Amino acid sequence: MKKMAFMLVVFVCYPALASNEYHDLTINNLALGWGGEGVYVWVEESFTNTEGCNGNVFKFNAETVLFDQNYAMLLSAFHTNHKVSLYVDGCDGNNLKLKAVRLRKN
Repeated sequence: MKKMAFMLVVFVCYPALASNEYHDLTINNLALGWGGEGVYVWVEESFTNTEGCNGNVFKFNAETVLFDQNYAMLLSAFHTNHKVSLYVDGCDGNNLKLKAVRLRKN
């Protein structure tokens, strides 16, 4: 029973441990994919890519849960120059796979 409980905790916590959040970023460019696959996000600040992707561009896939709401937050941050935190879960090709956006007041 103890082993089963331990394994349950490991499997439930693993996704949270595998993801990263990049803080205090300023969006300087947004682009839509040609095929409607999602939104590409570039930031002003340099950062260490801890996901192992080859590029430093964030890609927010259109089929991601709450895509419309997060896209609205990206647009708001872009137009107001507010800092964002970007929650990433692995790579999508060479890009960082964006999962969620958090806005902060400057």
